[in-house]
Amino acid sequence: MRFVKLSILLIGLFITNTAAAAPDFPPLSGRVVDEVGIILPATKAAMISKLAELEQQSGIQVVVAVVSSLQDYEIRDYGYQLGRHWEIGQKDKNNGVLLLVAPNERKVSIEVGYGLEGSLTDATSHQIIQDYILPNFKNGEMSKGIRIGVDLILQAISGEITEQSLAEQTASTEPQEFIFAIIFFIVVIFLIFNSVIGFGRDSLFSSGRSSTRSSSWGGSLGGSGSSSGFTGGGGSFGGGGASGGW
Repeated sequence: MRFVKLSILLIGLFITNTAAAAPDFPPLSGRVVDEVGIILPATKAAMISKLAELEQQSGIQVVVAVVSSLQDYEIRDYGYQLGRHWEIGQKDKNNGVLLLVAPNERKVSIEVGYGLEGSLTDATSHQIIQDYILPNFKNGEMSKGIRIGVDLILQAISGEITEQSLAEQTASTEPQEFIFAIIFFIVVIFLIFNSVIGFGRDSLFSSGRSSTRSSSWGGSLGGSGSSSGFTGGGGSFGGGGASGGW
């Protein structure tokens, strides 16, 4: 009897500790959940529109989450648990994807539901993160990196890109970027040289001349969009995807 009571006590403690250790997940307030506020309003609105159209046409749910903290969890562990908690994707197809960004921990992951692991493979997810999302994050362009990541995820799901084509695309852009950098450097040097020559000419032959220069910057961003009433469809995750840090 003492053994039985001790066993029940240990089981109770285990359940209590497990429940206490569960992450405090944010609510699923829409297709794009940004706790930190790093996604530009216009970018957010455009993504919401694309993701809503995707779900309407195929039933596939893709959600973007920017969280303020991983609560001491590894991002892959936190990510697949969050995907399950939100039940992203259809219950009978498990066709959900979660793009998770944790700016404070400088981590990002793509979590893929069981039903999409064939089209959005671990290798493809890894390439999207390493070759497209992280370079923008490192340059401080968080919103752009998320936007490009979402676009590539949608292309992979639809079959427009594969692991091989994505690798070829990355390789083909590297020489172009190098050539562009050289051309840009030459143009900058030319402009500096031309400015110096022009300044000397003005000093010699146009003393007393003054000039003014003015410039203005303007623009506006669209609304942040709305995902009112959006909920998960009962889908589940099993650990497919990839992650990275910057």
